[in-house]
Amino acid sequence: MLAAAIALAACSPRLTVRGHLPRDPQLAKIVIGQETRGEVAEILGTPSTQGTFDDRVWYYISRKTEKFAFLDERVVDQQVVVVYFTDEDIVQAVYRYDMDDLRQIGMIQRRTPTT
Repeated sequence: MLAAAIALAACSPRLTVRGHLPRDPQLAKIVIGQETRGEVAEILGTPSTQGTFDDRVWYYISRKTEKFAFLDERVVDQQVVVVYFTDEDIVQAVYRYDMDDLRQIGMIQRRTPTT
């Protein structure tokens, strides 16, 4: 009986949540065309990351994964909130993306020759 309980416990999925996703009441406080970058940081907190080539874009990213025993980790849920700012650091737009917006990108397996 004890061995069966241990085996069942080992097979239960392990859920992991990473990142920070602003809640709807927080997002409702963001008024497009009025809030500044500093005010957004006060309301939503610091972003998960900023745009690589354009620091006027903030990303809040959250991902929930599930792992069974020795199997590979599987993404259960992923959400991204993107805040765009104007040149004057005023909120221009706020978008929310979820798993339905996810695009799979195939990795290229070629190698770069080195000397």
